[in-house]
Amino acid sequence: MKILITTLLLFLLGINIAHAGGIYKQSTNMNYDLAYKKVYESLEGSRFFVVEEINIGQNLSRFSDKWDDYNLSKLEDFRVMIICNGWYTNQVSNADTDMLALCPMRVTLIHKQGVTTVLFARPSTFANNSKALPILREAEETIIKAISHALK
Repeated sequence: MKILITTLLLFLLGINIAHAGGIYKQSTNMNYDLAYKKVYESLEGSRFFVVEEINIGQNLSRFSDKWDDYNLSKLEDFRVMIICNGWYTNQVSNADTDMLALCPMRVTLIHKQGVTTVLFARPSTFANNSKALPILREAEETIIKAISHALK
């Protein structure tokens, strides 16, 4: 019953957790470019710096004439921010070097039919038995708060 109520409350707040909690998802009717800018600035304000930006939608568009199944989901925009915080990376490395596979992290923004959705793969999903789990959870919470703040 608690799980049902929590899920309903998160849904009503515009927060949707998918894939057994492995992916954080938040959607907004905010203009895509504005949402992207606000998420970018909020992440950097939380000291998760965008070290690379990849316009996946633009890259895939080169195959529009070659693939019969090109963009069946009808995404209008699709970009990824690669983010990193050196302090968190150092702490993860100190706790469990295998978890460095999760660094840097990424935040994905997609846009379709006036709705911008932000997706973030939760690193704690992969760290169940790792000494790095507490620091990965802290980083994850910081990133999610930054996304949530940006889309208010």
